Amino acid sequence: MRPRKRRRSESFIPPPQTSSAPLPSSKTISSSPATRNTPIKCNRDQFMASLLQTLLSNNPEQTKAIGKILARSLRPGNSIGLTGELGAGKTQFVKGLAMGLGIDEDEVVSPSFGLINEYAGDKKLYHVDLYRLDTAEDIETLGLTDYIFGDGICVIEWADRLGGDLSLLDIHIQIEILPDNRRRLRFSGKDLAAFEEAAKSL
Repeated sequence: MRPRKRRRSESFIPPPQTSSAPLPSSKTISSSPATRNTPIKCNRDQFMASLLQTLLSNNPEQTKAIGKILARSLRPGNSIGLTGELGAGKTQFVKGLAMGLGIDEDEVVSPSFGLINEYAGDKKLYHVDLYRLDTAEDIETLGLTDYIFGDGICVIEWADRLGGDLSLLDIHIQIEILPDNRRRLRFSGKDLAAFEEAAKSL
C-alpha cells in the first residue's frame, strides 16, 4: 500500500524523544546536601535564579555552610536581615557567616541582652538581635543606621521588628522550620547578584 500523502494544511508532530541526554545548552548539576537531595538538569541561569531564592538545609552544619558561602560575596556596608521563629537557626547562620569572614564561630553568641556584638575578622561583623525590643522608639535609640551603613557587615536577627525599615537592608533571609525538621531559607533583596559567583561551590 502506498503511504498516504500529507496535506499542506496538516501539522506534522514529530515523535517524542526517547533519549534522556540533556540538550547541549543544559548542564547536569550535582547539588550539595545543603540544596537538594538529587541531581538536577537545567539551564545554569535558571538554576542560579532558583538557588538565590530558596535553599534547603538538612541540619545546623549545613545552615552554617550556607552562611559561610554568602560571606564570600559581602563587602563592608552590606546588611542582612534574618527572620524566623525561635530555634529556626538564625544564630547558626550567623556563625557560618562569621566563619566565612575569618571569625571563630565559638565567639558568636546571640546578643539578646547586649543587643549588639562586634567581631573582628577579615571584615568587621556587627551582630544585632532585636528580639527584646518591642517598639520603634527602642530600635531608634539603638542607632541601627550607624551599623547598617557603617564600615562593617551588619547582620540582624529578628529583623521583622524593623517593620518598614526592613527595606533598608541589602538581603533578607527568612528561615522556616519544615515538618521534617529541615530548614528552608528564602532569599530576597537588592544585592543578591554578588551571591551568584560564591554560590557556584554549592
